[in-house]
Amino acid sequence: MQDNKLNPVFIFILKHFKINLFVSVIGLILIIIYVFFFMEKYYTSKASLLPSETGLSSSLGGALGSIANLTGIMDMGSGIQTPEMYVGIIGSRKLQDAILDMEFSVEYEGRILRQKYIDYMEIDTENSIEKRENAYKLLNNEIIYTDIDADNSILSIEVTEKYPVLASQLADSIISVLNDIVQYKLNSEYIEQSKYLNDRLRTIQDSLYLSENNYKRFLEINKIIEDPKNIIIDMQLRRNITVYTTIFSELRKQQEVFILKNMVRLSPVKVLDSASIPFRKSRPKRVLVTISLTVILLFIIFAFNAGLLIYKNKKNEIYEYLRNK
Repeated sequence: MQDNKLNPVFIFILKHFKINLFVSVIGLILIIIYVFFFMEKYYTSKASLLPSETGLSSSLGGALGSIANLTGIMDMGSGIQTPEMYVGIIGSRKLQDAILDMEFSVEYEGRILRQKYIDYMEIDTENSIEKRENAYKLLNNEIIYTDIDADNSILSIEVTEKYPVLASQLADSIISVLNDIVQYKLNSEYIEQSKYLNDRLRTIQDSLYLSENNYKRFLEINKIIEDPKNIIIDMQLRRNITVYTTIFSELRKQQEVFILKNMVRLSPVKVLDSASIPFRKSRPKRVLVTISLTVILLFIIFAFNAGLLIYKNKKNEIYEYLRNK
């Protein structure tokens, strides 16, 4: 039954084969001209990076953990240096605002064009808030792509733009801003943790000083310690001095380990492959686009012929009805 409905359409197309062929050829030529000469080309610049190690060697990490257990101090490792956290920072408004307000230079029509990146995006709106919201969507959905290699935790960043130089500059700027944000957070953590350690050291040092003074006064008052009460007090005072001395010594060790751990953290973002200027376009895929548009063109021609056939049949039915009436 479906074949009976389609057959008249194919017969109608064959009856007007020359004009359908002419329209198809003209349409195909226009598609090829548009795809190969007028469709905008996009270039993708790629970079890969690796978060720095969050700890020192395993032996040093174990020593740090044992010291922390003795002194009641938390581990000073930072959880920020993970690929997932880097992806979150790249998608954050803080990083993207910095990128959108950066100025980039590209060659355009024989001259050097320098402007903010948000102006390169050519967002057609006068509302500044709406313009920035649309810019965020373009960055996250079309321009910046991130991927994490689960085996080695390598983060890949791909930036797609109309200008090859702009794609490379944008990828480098993303890594630079990412490094600054991570470094700032690490420095903030370092300051807070260092302040906490110093406060603990001062507190323990004061307690040790008081314990030593108490024991000194006890010896000055009690020349003879053979009395059982004095023996117990003497043991308590000496134990306090021993405990505070041990805690103070362990805190100093942890402070040294903490300083050493942060001295080797020069740059939190390790760039494995820096962004280079892409010379080959990444999209559009011309052959695929041409085939897709050709299929759409043939469907439109078929639908137009089917509609024209239905129109002629209805028109003939109306004429036949009026003539008989």
